[in-house]
Amino acid sequence: MSLSLEQQAVYILNRRVYQESSLIIDAFSYQHGRISLIAKGVLKSKKNWPALLQVFQPLLIDWSGRSSLKNIIAVEAPSKSLNLVSDRLFCAYYLNELILKLLPEGEINEEIFSFYISALQFLAQGALIEPTLRRFEYLLLSRLGFLPDFLFDSLGDDIKEEFAYYYLNQQGFVRSDKLISSGFQGRDLLRVASQQFIDVESVIDASSGRFLLTSKRMMRLLINDALGGKTLNSRQLFAQLNR
Repeated sequence: MSLSLEQQAVYILNRRVYQESSLIIDAFSYQHGRISLIAKGVLKSKKNWPALLQVFQPLLIDWSGRSSLKNIIAVEAPSKSLNLVSDRLFCAYYLNELILKLLPEGEINEEIFSFYISALQFLAQGALIEPTLRRFEYLLLSRLGFLPDFLFDSLGDDIKEEFAYYYLNQQGFVRSDKLISSGFQGRDLLRVASQQFIDVESVIDASSGRFLLTSKRMMRLLINDALGGKTLNSRQLFAQLNR
C-alpha cells in the first residue's frame, strides 16, 4: 500500500535529469527532513512542474510511495522564488550543499529548516553576507552535534580570554603557550559561545571585522571536520570565480 502525503512544505536543494524525461530532486522538507523525490516524465509532459521545481522556490508538494525515492504527484508554489543573484546566489548554493552533505537523509529537524529559511531570506533581503553565513553554520553544527565546547578546554578547565588555544579533533580546544597561526584567542571562543555574531544588518568596524575573519576560519575548520573528507563543490566554484 502506497503512503501519500499532501501539501508538504519543501525547498529543493538540488535536481538532476533522470532517463531524459524525469527529474530526481534532493529536497528539504519541514516535516520529513532531507528526502529524495522523482517527477516521472515531467520533462516531456505539458505540466509546468520543471519551471516550479527550482532551488530557492518555496513549494508545497504532494508525494506518494514507501521506498526512499518518493513519487511527486502535485506541485504548488505558494509564493514567488527568492531573489538571489551574484555572490548571494552562490552563498545560497553553499547552504544547500551543507545540508545535503551534513544532514542525514530522513532525519527530521524543524529547527534547521527554520534556520535555513531565515538565512535565505537574509541573503535575499540584502543583509550582510558573512554574519548570515556564520550564524547558519554555527546553528547547523550545533543542532547536528558537531560543535566542540567553547566554554571549557580539553582538560575541562574554563576557557580564559587571555589564553591561546588550538582545536584538536575529538578533544576540543587545547590550551597553548602561545598563539599559533591555526589557533584562537580565548576571548573569541567565548564570543562564539555566547553567539555574539554581528547582527546581519549592522555596520562592520575594525574589531567586528577581525572577529568575522576569525569566526570564518573557525567555522571552516569545524565544517571540514564534520564533513569527514567530503569536499564542498560550491566552495571551490566560488573560489574559482573570485580569482
